[in-house]
This record gives sequence, structure tokens and C-alpha cells, in this order.
Amino acid sequence: MSDSNVLGQRTRPTNIDYGLADRINAEVAEEKRKAELETRRKPKPCPEDSPVIRPAVINEKNVRYKLDEWDDIRQKAQVHWIWHFNNSLSPYVMMSAGDLYGITKQIRRDLSQGSVEQKKEAQTMIDNLTVSFERHRCGFPLLLSTRTSYWINKNAYRESMITHHFKSQDEHLIKQYTVEIHPYHNQTIEKTLSEANGECLMQALFDTNDNPADIISNLKFIARSAPNNIRLIVPEPNSWDDPIKRQKDRVSSIGYKTGMSGKRFEICLDEMPSTEGCCRGVIIEEEEGTK
Repeated sequence: MSDSNVLGQRTRPTNIDYGLADRINAEVAEEKRKAELETRRKPKPCPEDSPVIRPAVINEKNVRYKLDEWDDIRQKAQVHWIWHFNNSLSPYVMMSAGDLYGITKQIRRDLSQGSVEQKKEAQTMIDNLTVSFERHRCGFPLLLSTRTSYWINKNAYRESMITHHFKSQDEHLIKQYTVEIHPYHNQTIEKTLSEANGECLMQALFDTNDNPADIISNLKFIARSAPNNIRLIVPEPNSWDDPIKRQKDRVSSIGYKTGMSGKRFEICLDEMPSTEGCCRGVIIEEEEGTK
């Protein structure tokens, strides 16, 4: 009797799956990729020697905005507008990109399910914002209190700090996020949001956890434009490859602009902080029954 008969191991065909290891490795790699993508959607720890990231202090669902109704035609740089609101006795603060997005969502809610008074106020907000957007066509954008600062590390990883309510005297309004950012040369909002880096950038810029479809829908509403006419403009900084200039500040602005392809709604990170434009003030109040 052979050894195989003694051990009960008679020779027979076997079902060896030679591709099992490759499939397991592929599944592990996919799970790792999904985990990394989920992490990138959250605010990242800021680089060394950079400002401390503040936690979200106000939930956009629990606040209401009031937009100023004054039609100020003065043109100032962002830093001068910030000084103006910090030293004003008015209860208004300079509107940030996050505030603009929150106002857009509030307007949509009020027009669909608000009271008569809220619907009237929402329509007034749209009219006032449209006036400010139109001024960009004359070279005077609507400046926001959102500032972007770049860091470039040894691996040329393009990282930026987005600060809402930059240098506001009310520190509770300040929010900061770090995201990877690249030059966007007149790129449509749909193209930007189809990329993981672009999605993280737009969520940080508008201080929201909304998904790409909701962001596009809200921008279409406030811009009154088709998605292909809503563009993100981020010029190439001159200091990308300059080891001396490790930080580059940008000012956020928004508005209509007429180009070769017609009227566009542009979301810009203007290279020069001295860029002048108009602005809008807002009052941010917690809704009744919230803390």
C-alpha cells in the first residue's frame, strides 16, 4: 500500500485558485483608496508654523443670515473692507464665501417653504446680490472675507489654508481648512467638482459638507447660469517654484464677467490681495431653539 493510501491522500484533481491572491490584494488596495479619499474630504492638520485650525463653531443649518441692503459703490481692497467692518458700530460683518453659500441655501428654502415675509426678504437678497455680481463686469468684483494662503513643501505638494472671516474681530466666526490646490484656468464648476481635489477645495471654500451635485445646484441658482458658464479661476502663482516665497495670499471674489464665450459667473482666487472691489455685510444669528 502506498503512502498516499495509508494517509488517505489519494491523488485527485485540485481546485487551486491561482488568482485569489491578486484579487485579495486588489480589494485591499480599493479599500485603502476609499479610506484615503474619505480622509481627504475632511479638514487636514495644518502644516508646521501655520495658523491653528479652528473647529466649526456654527452649524449652517442652525443660523439665519440677514444681508445688508445698502448700495455702496465704493471700491476698496479686502484689507480695507475688513478694517471698515471691524471698526464699524454696525452689527454687520463682511460676507465670506461660506456666508454667500449659506445665504444661497437659505434663499432657496425660504422661497419654497418660507413665510410671506421670508419670501419677500429672500427676493430682496437675490436682487441685492445680483447688483454686486454685475459690478464685476465693470472690473469691480464682489470681494469676500475669505483669504487663501499657500504653502509649498519640498515635494511641491500644493497646499493652501482657507480662512473665512479673515482677521475678523469676532474670532468665533473664523474658520480655517487646509486643502490641496492646483491652478484652475477657467475651469467649469462641473469639471472641478468631478475631481477629488476639486471637491475638497470647493467644500472648504464654501464651508460646507454638501456633495458635488448639491453644490452645483446651489451655484446654478444664485448665478442664474448653466454649469458650463460657472467657472473657477485660480491663476498660476509666480512663487510656485520660488523657495523664498513659501506663502502666497489670495483674495476670494465672485461675480459676472463677459468674455469671448459670453457672460460667465466667475469664482476667483485673485492673486493680489490689493485687488479692489465692492462688498456686502451680513448678520449671522442662531435660529431660535438652537444653541
